[in-house]
Amino acid sequence: MAKSFFSFIISGQECAVDTDRVVEVLDDAIVTPLPLSPGFITGVSNFRGNLVGVVDLAFYLGQGEAGTENVIIICSSPDGPVAFVVDSIRDILTPEKILTADEMGSEINLPYFLGVVMNEKGLIRLLDIDLITQDINNKTEEKTSLTIGSQQ
Repeated sequence: MAKSFFSFIISGQECAVDTDRVVEVLDDAIVTPLPLSPGFITGVSNFRGNLVGVVDLAFYLGQGEAGTENVIIICSSPDGPVAFVVDSIRDILTPEKILTADEMGSEINLPYFLGVVMNEKGLIRLLDIDLITQDINNKTEEKTSLTIGSQQ
């Protein structure tokens, strides 16, 4: 059975994550800002009784900031749920071929990407949620006691 991906837009670019990792999509979540947190952390939100860290995915990936009209995608991670702010939701993809980062050439450094998929509209970047979450936790633990996705 072919793997499927949940696609969305951040800063005009289409990205996707494994559909098995998407827990829920929220378009009306209340996000409480956290003072002194890194710029990519927009705050925390109550998700089913647990506080979940909310990450501006565009800002984190160096693609600017999410617009004012956005959606939150709750994804599962090894450390628990994490919320990502994206500009909009696109589609569910079931690609026939995924071009991995290794296949794209060694001179291209794409640390948070599993690979890309080509479609009629261009490239769709497949994101590695585990690696992103792990890196976010490393960066936030250096500056604060916050751990994104923690089940505390």
